Amino acid sequence: MKTKIVILFIFFSITKAQAQVGIGFHPISKSLSFKSAMNKKWFIETKVNFEIANALLYSFQPSINYRMMNKETVKFYSGMGINFEIHTKSFILPFGMEVFPFEKIRTLSLNLESGLNFLLIPGYTKMNIIGDIGVTYYFEKKQKKELKNE
Repeated sequence: MKTKIVILFIFFSITKAQAQVGIGFHPISKSLSFKSAMNKKWFIETKVNFEIANALLYSFQPSINYRMMNKETVKFYSGMGINFEIHTKSFILPFGMEVFPFEKIRTLSLNLESGLNFLLIPGYTKMNIIGDIGVTYYFEKKQKKELKNE
């Protein structure tokens, strides 16, 4: 059931996006990420981590982020989200940067992210500093061609 909810969330996040959609890989957290927009100030990012050995969904992390700096070659963002793991839930405050270093491939970014993770267990609270690196590729939005009646 959880897997179906994750798939539906990802599907609706991608189909409702009004700009370029990105998919990324983060080797440290062993997760895939889906970003709703490349050039918008606000974007949704969803990270999904599967435990490969058991083919189980290990964590699902939706977050909403705001780009404080949104230039063509570098973007800084911060946001908030929830990390759903197998047995726990935590509140996250990510802070990250995307760099677009390749002049010929402006849709490929290198990501560096840090933040705070607040573990939410009744009667127990813990704060961790989190960090991740990754690569994201944004799919270009296809422009609709307008038919002109001449």
